[in-house]
Amino acid sequence: MSKFNKRETFNKYLKEADYKINIEGLLCMSSLYLIRNSLIKMRDGEKLLVISNNTISREDIPKLCYVTKNRLIKKKIDKLPFLFLIQKTNIIK
Repeated sequence: MSKFNKRETFNKYLKEADYKINIEGLLCMSSLYLIRNSLIKMRDGEKLLVISNNTISREDIPKLCYVTKNRLIKKKIDKLPFLFLIQKTNIIK
């Protein structure tokens, strides 16, 4: 994929998101904590774009969505940076 296509993909995700969080360079637990706290502050139906370069996030973020009952709308995990679009669908306790 060329740089243009990478930017185009990123922009498509960004246009759909109400909020974005860049967790590139953070360790697993720190990044999950930041995502969870961001989701807590959001209203139902709002969307969060998560940008990551940690390979474990390909597994951890979908699991976080499942456990917190939020919806993983889209993910791009074939090349860096990884992109995840999460829709808040429930109150996290």
